[in-house]
Amino acid sequence: MVTDYLDDELPPAVRRAFEQHLLECVHCTEYLGEISATIALLRRAGHDDRQQ
Repeated sequence: MVTDYLDDELPPAVRRAFEQHLLECVHCTEYLGEISATIALLRRAGHDDRQQ
């Protein structure tokens, strides 16, 4: 769900529920931050396969 969330591929109701969950769950919030940081690093290194 995290990557679908970051790629803006969740249906609106699911996205809202996920964002509500993030407000209450520190573990998921941390995980989301880690995945976001990893994606950013890969993009800077030129490894974003979505650009091909």
